[in-house]
Amino acid sequence: MTHARPALLDYAMLLALAAMWGAAFLFSKIAVQSIEPFTATLLRQIVAAAIFVVLIWWTGERQAMTRADRVNAFLTAALGTGIPFALITWGVVEVDASIAAILMGLMPLTVLVLAHFTTQDEMLTVPKAFGVVLGLAGLILLFWPDITGGKAHAGSPLHFAAILAAAICYAVNALVTKRLRHLKPQPLYREVMLWTLVILAPLAFALESPLAARPTAEGWMAVIVLGVFSSAAGSLLLFAIVARNGATFFGQINFLVPLFGVVWGAVFLGERLTLWSGLALASILAGVAIARLPANRSRLHLEGKAP
Repeated sequence: MTHARPALLDYAMLLALAAMWGAAFLFSKIAVQSIEPFTATLLRQIVAAAIFVVLIWWTGERQAMTRADRVNAFLTAALGTGIPFALITWGVVEVDASIAAILMGLMPLTVLVLAHFTTQDEMLTVPKAFGVVLGLAGLILLFWPDITGGKAHAGSPLHFAAILAAAICYAVNALVTKRLRHLKPQPLYREVMLWTLVILAPLAFALESPLAARPTAEGWMAVIVLGVFSSAAGSLLLFAIVARNGATFFGQINFLVPLFGVVWGAVFLGERLTLWSGLALASILAGVAIARLPANRSRLHLEGKAP
């Protein structure tokens, strides 16, 4: 399917979505000031699920789903919303929102590695491999002061690991969602949101006390903004952008989300971008850019490729 040349509206939609997704780190940081992290994630998804239930009721749009579709929708709920949202929200209890956004920039590079070993037609090329190396270099640069004995970042290693694990979840989910492209977006997102609640509710009640939560006004504002914009509106905008211009155009968002995350953290939370953090962000984004370059005729064939 060919797409028309992107118009100003398309770039505006892309920037709007990047701004909303980049702000998710900021609002998650605000939410956890008065709400426990898994409870905040659950509340966020209750808001998003309610929106999609109302949309389906209003539009009357329905979608028949096979058993395989429902299994893949459950996997998307687990790997694309429930688990990574919970990990990020728990991670930013200690980690700066801007650092979380930088770490999330590694997601598209992780997709390249996973796709090489799990698909038949997305092997690593020289540009992709070099992009992955630059991404790893960015990760090293980000933590270089800590590696050499200093303490450049707030947060325990477990909280940083949680955010990296969230990026890996998103990467795996990018492969899973390819199996759901034939479904209508609104019914699919409703299914995903409802499955997300099934995953998050037991987690929140097992580890925290959601019924005893007493969010501040800022906490309520944060979870509502996350549910309405980052989750619900973001999902619909994603589909609209891909439908109008394709996945390649949409892929540019991988450069924008970390940048917006850093900017929002600096403007609203007063987070300071250090030299090492800036170098890490530049290295990761350069890796994403190089990985998008067209490959030469030669390709890298690495052992372990799925048959």
